[in-house]
Amino acid sequence: MLNLEGINNIRKTTWRNLRPGMIVLQGFTINDKALPELYDYPILTIGLVQQLFTRYKLLHNRELIVADIQPGFPPDEISDQIIDNKRKLISLNSLRRDLSKEKRKILEELNLPPDLEIPLLGTDYVEKDFLIKDTYSSFSSLYGLGSHRTAIPSFFENLDLVLSLGDILANKLTNKFNLPEDNEVMLHLVVDYSRSMESAGKLSIVLSAINFFHTLITGSLEKTKIQLYTFSDICRPAVYPLTGGEMKGGETNYSSFMKKVLHLRDRDIYNKVILFTDGKPSDRTETLKIAALFKKNKVDYTQLIFAIKEEQREEILINGEFDHSLAVDSIINNKDMKDNMSSKLLNNEELELKLNRIFDEFTEIAEAAGGNQVIVKINSLMKMISIECYDRYMGLLTQSGVS
Repeated sequence: MLNLEGINNIRKTTWRNLRPGMIVLQGFTINDKALPELYDYPILTIGLVQQLFTRYKLLHNRELIVADIQPGFPPDEISDQIIDNKRKLISLNSLRRDLSKEKRKILEELNLPPDLEIPLLGTDYVEKDFLIKDTYSSFSSLYGLGSHRTAIPSFFENLDLVLSLGDILANKLTNKFNLPEDNEVMLHLVVDYSRSMESAGKLSIVLSAINFFHTLITGSLEKTKIQLYTFSDICRPAVYPLTGGEMKGGETNYSSFMKKVLHLRDRDIYNKVILFTDGKPSDRTETLKIAALFKKNKVDYTQLIFAIKEEQREEILINGEFDHSLAVDSIINNKDMKDNMSSKLLNNEELELKLNRIFDEFTEIAEAAGGNQVIVKINSLMKMISIECYDRYMGLLTQSGVS
């Protein structure tokens, strides 16, 4: 995501061999600070080289890392690119600093070990038996196909490391830092506004996640276009920031947002969908049919599902049986309870069987779409998990060599 055109090669040289037409990338600092003459990585001229030799007395064999400029390449273009890359680097360091701060804050609030380097997707904080990742319809993931495969490029690695433009251009961080490319992607963020999302603060959590996500991405990944959606009985494209008042909660009709995504997708670039939900689709048959169109049309899909374990423990019975016709989004409010209704608490074994059935139904949708699935165990982690998912997606795009 950081690069320069017009450079022949990057190499080591010595102080005595500085020549016009070079750019000094590393090795020329005093007290760890870049010299004022070299602050914006200017192309060396005869006058600038003479000025450096006159003002600074260094050992002749002092090693520097320099870039050689292609003959005839406009110096102004090189300078503009350097300034642009410095701006991107400031945004990137800011993104990584914010990720580190937010992840540490969330883990500390939950009294969880604050290990910033371990991806949450690889922990017991997600349902591992129902985890699907690295499955995409627009490209083939190479990860895990052999021991020679390198690690997935990521913004999350070495979060405490502050990157410099000289480090990146000189490839000094190759072995310890691997950035994803800023590929062109249309990112469709979809939020479930159904009635069940109002419980346990799930809607507030997802709104915080979406708004944090939006700020990070727009500030750092210039080639990612974001489209927001809210859905329940219907789907409405939305604008940032989400407030929670975009629509009234009802059922969970997946087909409503899937149709919108297919209509609004950008056919010339990659399309990535991340769904935030806590419920199975009320329109299951239609959902499975349109999910297959996601796969056919190379729309990459990930569904992030909130923890629903304790919500599923209680069942409302009508004349001794559960009657879906009186529920909205599988919920019957206390004010709607009648004399012929009663509640039943499932024991742990009954609850596990019920959850497995529900998770199997979720999995069927992810597989029909040719996509991925993450079921979280701790809702407060949804913010960081959603960013991890997109980070992993961008890393796999990079690793697969797509453009």
